[in-house]
Amino acid sequence: MHDDHFVIEDGPWTWFEANHGGWFDRETPPGHSVVYPSILYAIMWVCGALGITDPQSQMFVMRLLHAAFSLVAIPFIWKIANRYGGERSANLAALLYAVFWPMPFMSVRNLIEVVSIPPLIVGWWYAVRDQKRSDLTIAGIAFAFAFCFRYHTALIPLSIVGVMLTTGKVKGAMVLAISFALAILCTQGVADVLAWGTPLAGPIQYISNFFTEESVYVVSPWYTYIVLCLGVFIVPTSIVALICVFTIRDRNVLLYLIIPTVVFIAAHSLIENKQERFILPIVPMLVVIGSLAWTKGREHKPAWLHDRWFKYSTIWFFALNSLLVALFCVSYSKRSRVESMSVLREMHNVQRAVVVADAKVYVPRFYAGREKRIDRIVNDTTDASWELASQEHYQAVVFFGEKSLQQGKKRFEQLNKCRLQVAAVVEPGLLDKILHMLNPRGNKNETSVIYRCIVD
Repeated sequence: MHDDHFVIEDGPWTWFEANHGGWFDRETPPGHSVVYPSILYAIMWVCGALGITDPQSQMFVMRLLHAAFSLVAIPFIWKIANRYGGERSANLAALLYAVFWPMPFMSVRNLIEVVSIPPLIVGWWYAVRDQKRSDLTIAGIAFAFAFCFRYHTALIPLSIVGVMLTTGKVKGAMVLAISFALAILCTQGVADVLAWGTPLAGPIQYISNFFTEESVYVVSPWYTYIVLCLGVFIVPTSIVALICVFTIRDRNVLLYLIIPTVVFIAAHSLIENKQERFILPIVPMLVVIGSLAWTKGREHKPAWLHDRWFKYSTIWFFALNSLLVALFCVSYSKRSRVESMSVLREMHNVQRAVVVADAKVYVPRFYAGREKRIDRIVNDTTDASWELASQEHYQAVVFFGEKSLQQGKKRFEQLNKCRLQVAAVVEPGLLDKILHMLNPRGNKNETSVIYRCIVD
């Protein structure tokens, strides 16, 4: 997963150039919303106005703002759990979400799936609170803001509208649907008109890409997210909680919490392209439902599910969760890529540099700053991109990974007519090393070597 570090910053980072880096001149708009990149652009602009120009420092400011924004979800998680399970369930849900091991790590990252969580949970609360016209209007607006970040979150309000229609609450369903639709037109619609000249150009293009590029990325079995959720919520604790979910007897919990959650997971399970981060928006509700199951569903648990299961599962969960959250809170993912670009930024007499890497490796140019021009060459020495090495004179070159270094060092020296002198070596972070050890095929581990090009 590199979207959090690299891709999402590239757009707003290039908008400071004279022609906005050509970002708005493309024939078709990108599928993702322009709203969130615009927010990042505003943060970068304010940072620049305050004299914070170092990309690493700007990113630190973004992390702090994202951390503060993520906290908005916690009181509303408490409110939802309190409504259906009382104070005990609410305290457990709020605590679990605050210390649940992936969330402190994910909540500070530039991931649209995570940024959409606060407005999604706010909308969910107002949709279930009293279902008055004013509450449902607020819910529609909040859901629309979540939609602006992540289109898939529309599955939640649409599910709630469907539940309300099937239970005879037609007027309430219409209020929620209309407020949601109008708010989308006033937010995403207006943003797309300003950016692309067409209302809702982003969502329309995203749907088009979905049908034409669905199998381009990660294709996994239909049960991927089910297994993922059970694993992330730590087995066997997650299995005990799941059993108790089936014993919850509150009809409203089933209708307004469980059904929308199941619809969200089921819809993503039917899509061929499955990535772990896609399921992040529903994590808070999984925490709420799990807390209700642990406190209320436990009252009607099967006879064979003894109390000691709850005792030992609780101890096991918090013990392992504590270790994981301690690791992830201080972890730096994709460290070698980021730090390599920062090294280039600090190198004097280097205006042009090139990165040699696998074709699938994304180069985080944002961290090198706008003063440096960074090209890239595919590590396969037979690739046409190697013509750059003979046509351009580079003052520095970065090799991502041992494979790139072994195949490309001598070839680059020959084509660029230079001698390579090691300037820095950047090792992967601790988290990168652990993830690579657990899954070498899926988590590539790169040691970056930065060379200065010496012309004798």
